[in-house]
Order: sequence, then structure tokens, then C-alpha cells
Amino acid sequence: MCGIIGIIGSPYSSQECYQGLLLMQHRGQDAAGILSFETKRKVFNLHKSSGLVDQVFDQNHLESLVGEMSIGHTRYSTIGAAKEKDVQPLMVNFPFGLGLAHNGNIVNVNHLKDFLKEKRHRYIYSDNDAEVILNLIADGLMSYCKSESNPHQNYVFDFQGLKESVNDLFKHAKGGYAVIGEIANKGLYAFRDPNGIRPLIMGRRLSTDETSRYSYCFASESNTLNYLGYEIIRDVKPGELIFIDLKGNLKNCILTHKKKATCMFEYVYFANPESIIDEENVYASRIRMGELLGKKIQKMISSNFIDPDVVVPVPETSRVSAISMSEVIRVPYRELLIKNRYIQRSFILNSQKRRERAVQLKLSPVKSEIEGKKVLLVDDSIVRGTTSTRLIEMVRKAGAKEVYFASACPPILKPCFYGIDFPKSEELLAHGRDFKEIENILGADRIIFLDLKDLKKAIDKPDLCTACLDGKYPVDINEANEFNQNRVKEYGVEDYARLY
Repeated sequence: MCGIIGIIGSPYSSQECYQGLLLMQHRGQDAAGILSFETKRKVFNLHKSSGLVDQVFDQNHLESLVGEMSIGHTRYSTIGAAKEKDVQPLMVNFPFGLGLAHNGNIVNVNHLKDFLKEKRHRYIYSDNDAEVILNLIADGLMSYCKSESNPHQNYVFDFQGLKESVNDLFKHAKGGYAVIGEIANKGLYAFRDPNGIRPLIMGRRLSTDETSRYSYCFASESNTLNYLGYEIIRDVKPGELIFIDLKGNLKNCILTHKKKATCMFEYVYFANPESIIDEENVYASRIRMGELLGKKIQKMISSNFIDPDVVVPVPETSRVSAISMSEVIRVPYRELLIKNRYIQRSFILNSQKRRERAVQLKLSPVKSEIEGKKVLLVDDSIVRGTTSTRLIEMVRKAGAKEVYFASACPPILKPCFYGIDFPKSEELLAHGRDFKEIENILGADRIIFLDLKDLKKAIDKPDLCTACLDGKYPVDINEANEFNQNRVKEYGVEDYARLY
């Protein structure tokens, strides 16, 4: 999962991309980059590096990223250790000059690498599937944009050629992906995988200069558009390609259509609560998750299975659900785990050891308010169990009489191959275990999960990807074993030595 943004028609496109990336920092903390295109000199300008957004860019960098068209990326690595060569945006200079930023994963990426090398003589430098997407598009443009009328001009860009190139990509690239790219001296393009697994939204803003033209923005989340002053138009549709030229003319088409499958984890964890993903409000979804979880817990309280004195959220994502849950069960809500705001989100760190170290530094309990109480901890989800185990241990050491743990998401049982970093069953705490075994591993007196039917009711969308919960994958994963083997190779054996 990453954050991507693209802007065309604004003289401050790179500065706006930078601000947008800051707002999407929660989507990726490994690296960041911005690629701009300057129409006056007809050149690309690029800066990218490992680190948080405000560490990667300073004022000098932003002033050097001149151009009316820019794309940006903040990276959450799903292929193991973060490497400089994998940092996006990526670009190729032929044909036309292409740049690209991508959010998601392609399951059959190794097959596509072999195709590019053996059939198209294109050699992939990085371990990032964004480079594979970029080269497939470039290769398609070479095939579909050949000049028939002018022997002195080999290639002539047109929207039809871009359509055919992206359509070929849709036929062959299996996975979940949202893409924003730029074509030198031509315009900005954006598309979303045929199932719409990864989010992408578009907006526009009327220029204040004499041109009275619109500038356009694409981003992973709607709150980014709101902050930058862009009026939200709509989500990019699954299988849709949109192209905006340098004059602000927009062309679009839906190239293919499959059953929509928006990732449920956007609503549970990843997205900013202010955002709207595929026309569904994230904040409202989390409120309903808490209410429905509260109804389940209320029955357990009435049956004397648990008797909580206080509801304590695990900052930050679970706060909304914890508040609505406490209202349902009429147990006081208290912020008793104080967060160190300078520590990264532990789930999206790219190794188990880094996650464990982050948990130890991330939160401090308010001992005076915990001691002697029966504490109901609430988190958005339980994936590997690393954070949950440490938190329960921490609360017990602070003097809690009993510790219950509630998850606003059902048990995560299956791997994700579409852009979230749990691609192996063995990593997942709930895989192959009953509730009693999970309680023993976590050290909890009781574990409570939201039911799958209630999660679907809370998000209020019939078209969700819940593959990690029920094993119903919307996109073919037959090549998943090879995908996982390469990930283990990238991570290194030591990162899988301790899974919990």
C-alpha cells in the first residue's frame, strides 16, 4: 500500500504534490519522490530518496522541481527491505518519455519480467513491479503509436495508442493496482485495475489566471484533494483510463470491467478517517464497526463472560470504533496508551524486528488509571499479533486486573497479494488457530473479533475484497507461490524467524 498523487495544469504542481504526500504519509513511510515535467524547457525534473516525506524534500529540492505537471509517491514496501533502486516515481525515456507512480502489487510480476526480457529485450533494473508496468506501457506505445504517414517520424502519440497499451496491461497484469503517470510534452494519465481493488480519486480546480482552465489532481485519498482545494469529481472507475493533455482536455474510456472489489482494509486501517473511498465515508464505516462490535460485546457482558471497567483504544486508527463501542456498552472510554508521535506506524514497517522495536517505543501506559482495573483494549485489527502481544503485556505490567482485547476487524486468515504486507499464511496470528489458542499466544483473558457479516454491514458496500478474511480472491493467484518465494528472498530468513 502506498500513496500516489498526480497534478496537471498548476504552476505549483510539485509543491502541491509535496503537500499531498505529507497528507498521505500514513500510507507509506519507507521513501518518497516527485517527478515533474517542465513544458518550457521540455525536461523532466526528479527527486526521490528513502525516508519520510519531510526528510526527503527541502526547499531547494522543491524549487528545482519546476513544471506544470507532476506525480508523487510515498512508499510502503511490500517486497521486503527498502532499496533506493525501488523508490518511485520511475521513468523511461523511450518512447516519448514516460513517468509512473503506482500503488499495489502484481501477483504475476515475475512472469511479466521474463516476458519483457525474453520477448521484448527490456531488462528490469529494480525489484519494483511499477517498473514492469512502466515498461509494458512503453512497449505498447511503441507498437500502437507508429507513424504510418511520416517516414522521418517513427512514433506519433495519440490517445488510441495509450488505450491499446493499457488494455494490453489489463489483460496480462494480475493484481491490484492504481497508477498515475506522465508523458513528456503530452499530458497526465491515470488508471485503476479492472476490479478497483486499490483506490484512486480525481478532482479539478478552476485556474485563477487569465486562461480560466481547469487544473486536475488524482490521489489515493479524497482528503488530499480537499486540502489542496480541488473539487472532487469522482473515483476513477475500475478498468478506466483517463488522459488529460497539457491544454486541460480530458479523454477517458472504460477498457474492461470486472466485479468491483474495493479493499476492505482501506476502511479498517489504511485510509485517513476524513477520506471517502469509492463513495463510502471511512469515518462513518468505523463508527458502525464500533457499534456492531459493541453489540456483540454487550451480550458477552450480559452473560458474565467479561466485565470491563474501561475501554482503551490502541492509537490511532481504532479511536473512532472504540468511542462508538464504549457508547453502546456504556463503559467509560479513556485514552490510557499515550503515543510517541515520532514513531512510525508499526504495521507498515517492512520487517518483523523493526515492528517489534517500534511497538516498544511507540506507546506508554497511564499506570495510575490502569492499576486494578479490567481493561478492554480496542484495536482496528490483528494481523501478526506483534503489537497486540506487546500491548497486553504492557497493560498487565501497569497493574491491570484483567485484559480483554477487541478487534474491529474479523480474524485475518489468508494472505494478501494485492498490496498489503501479509503475503504468507504463517505470518498471520489467526491462521489455523481457534480463539483459545489466540488468547494464549496474546496473553489475553478474552479475545473478541467483529464478525464478517457485521464488517460488511458497517462498510455498507456489496463490492468489497475480503479475500484475507474468507479466501475469496477476486484476481487469480495461481502464481502466488513464486511471488512469496521472491519475497522471502528479499526479506531474508532472519525476518521470518519470529512471527509473533
